[in-house]
Amino acid sequence: MDINGKRIVITGATSGLGLEVLRLLLKYDVHILAVGRNMEHLPKDNKVFPLQCDVASREGVEMVFSEAEKKLGGIDLFWANAGFGCYQKFGEPDWQKMESIFETNVLSPFYSLEKLLTLYPNQKIRFMVTDSIVGQMEVPGYALYAATKFAVNGGMKSIQYEVPGNVILSIIYPVATRTRFFERAGTSIDKSGPIQSSEACARAILRGIKKDKKNIYPYRLWPFAYFMLMSFPFVKHFILKMRNKELQRR
Repeated sequence: MDINGKRIVITGATSGLGLEVLRLLLKYDVHILAVGRNMEHLPKDNKVFPLQCDVASREGVEMVFSEAEKKLGGIDLFWANAGFGCYQKFGEPDWQKMESIFETNVLSPFYSLEKLLTLYPNQKIRFMVTDSIVGQMEVPGYALYAATKFAVNGGMKSIQYEVPGNVILSIIYPVATRTRFFERAGTSIDKSGPIQSSEACARAILRGIKKDKKNIYPYRLWPFAYFMLMSFPFVKHFILKMRNKELQRR
């Protein structure tokens, strides 16, 4: 995909990976609707149109599309990147927290994709969604988060077969990334698995956009590591048992 001249929407653009990729995109001739809840760290650039908005609701998503039409004149690339994690022992009933994480991590990207396909049925468009390696492998302590990412992985992979030829649907699978994600999830960064800087992850995502990749693995060794874990389940079981011991000590 030639990035120049594109009208881009990024949710979760005001921090973490969204902000890192946004900064890289500013090197190109683009216009970006940057959606988030805290505008403090957004670059002051005439290519960036800030939108303070929570996309964890139908009304929030509708606002994003309305503003994209007003400010950008349409959408060429939509990146559903907004989301949050949750690290805790499972067993404390909290309906509101469950509802909130599913609204943000699952319902919002699926509804956004439906809106995009409906509004631009014949235009060449690209939709990207941030999943996680936790969407491919269970991890103790991340039950709710993994549930949302497994949902995104399974659903979006199914939709990849359904979308017409004018649509590219890309799924991004980051590993643990040095952002404030883990702090917000209620834990420190996971040092037992692969870790990547947010800058390296952002550069890999940009390469994936340019090459029209349908599955983007910012950490290139993950597909091989995943294959090995699936091929030797006793190793995976041992690692997850150790992770559970760490969780139970909290």
